[in-house]
Amino acid sequence: MNKHSVVVTLLAVAGLLVGACAGGRTDVEERVGPVTLEVVSQDWSGWSKEQPDPENTRVSVSQGDTFSVPVIGDDVVVRVSEVHDEGMWIETDQDLMRKDDGFDDADDEFELENGVPLELTTTTMDAGTTITLTIA
Repeated sequence: MNKHSVVVTLLAVAGLLVGACAGGRTDVEERVGPVTLEVVSQDWSGWSKEQPDPENTRVSVSQGDTFSVPVIGDDVVVRVSEVHDEGMWIETDQDLMRKDDGFDDADDEFELENGVPLELTTTTMDAGTTITLTIA
């Protein structure tokens, strides 16, 4: 093999490697993050003046990760479906409402923006849980 053939072969291999690294990965879910979230869950009841203390936690999550938030009666499982420059999209395993929206607006997918707390509540009128998520 002459010197010219070696150089051409090395350039071809380098081009393939660069192309493989730059191309999309279809066999593995791309994970973006980690992002730290402040999670506050506050149980409430319309039947009592005294309310329990809120539970504060921090979780470090990447795209594709899940975490649980305790609510009255069960846990809500939250999945980070997308992380982007302005925040993230999350999915929940049960319908929730933005704190000041009505029952007709219950959903299981929400956008969380950097610096803007997202307040969600369980779909109940007499007692439930408010979940506040903030990107730290």
